[in-house]
Amino acid sequence: MNSSIEETSKRLSLASMQTDMFRKNSLGIILVGSVAYSPNFNVSAKSDLDMLIVVEDLKGSLHHFVSDENERSALKNRFFDGYSVKKEENGISLSIHVLSNDAFDIISKCFVADIRVYRPKPKDEVYKLFGFEQNVYDYRIKNIPLFDLQGVRTIVPISFIYQDRYYLGIHRDKLLSNPIVLHQEGKFVDRKLEKLWSIIAQNLCDESKRLYGFVDANKMSIINMLAKRNRMSQSVIDSINDKQEFYVSKFK
Repeated sequence: MNSSIEETSKRLSLASMQTDMFRKNSLGIILVGSVAYSPNFNVSAKSDLDMLIVVEDLKGSLHHFVSDENERSALKNRFFDGYSVKKEENGISLSIHVLSNDAFDIISKCFVADIRVYRPKPKDEVYKLFGFEQNVYDYRIKNIPLFDLQGVRTIVPISFIYQDRYYLGIHRDKLLSNPIVLHQEGKFVDRKLEKLWSIIAQNLCDESKRLYGFVDANKMSIINMLAKRNRMSQSVIDSINDKQEFYVSKFK
């Protein structure tokens, strides 16, 4: 068996197990990352399994994601938009991003915004965030120490403006890169993703018209904004471009 197919299969199996575990306590569970944007193509033994879980009661979900009792107690007295948890399961690095319903709403519909996420360990990393013309912004994670916790509050951009250009933030990048919905209450996730595509397409049209006087997908596109575009399979790229054409047609 092709190694990428085998590694994809292992991660899909683990994702199914995690979905069964958190299904009752979530509004939506979404598979993102390489297993979503490059299944059977660019998934290796080193690839994380990246999942996003949306919950109605963020503090009430702490016992599912934070094992230390003192840490849970301290977190209950602090406001966060989400928790970012990393662990290993069956030899696979598992990254779980737990978001409140309100935070997911912000991601789906706000023009620009930040959310505040708790991480058990600081993450000193620079993300390359992109605009519609592949213009790049090097964003260093902002780790804010907390006196009663070993972990940190991190500031995560949803989208932002830099030098009069629109840039895509980390969570939106994940959610536009061929996410796979593993569970949702009703059409909860589908509606949010539709709203997200709509607002990004509208911003694409606005910025393109402002700069060039018209909308030209050869000059500006959503695929240009996605950090892992060079690792995506062609079928995924085609699907993203088709979605852009559909949503952009509403604002031309």
